Amino acid sequence: AASDVYKRQVLLTMSCMPAAQNLVVLAQLRDETRVFAPQLAGLMLRQYIFGILPCTLWITAFTRLVV
Repeated sequence: AASDVYKRQVLLTMSCMPAAQNLVVLAQLRDETRVFAPQLAGLMLRQYIFGILPCTLWITAFTRLVV
């Protein structure tokens, strides 16, 4: 069915995407982890930048497999 195709495509796409920005917010909530929030934000920025090409390639490959 068409809904199964969409479900598989969403799951496969989610598996290759970078982490959510909520991790930085969670790190800022406690005094013990607040010092790590800028480092985590910088790490995630690099992850987003370097993830553009691999994510594009994975989504293209997954779309061809699913559709």
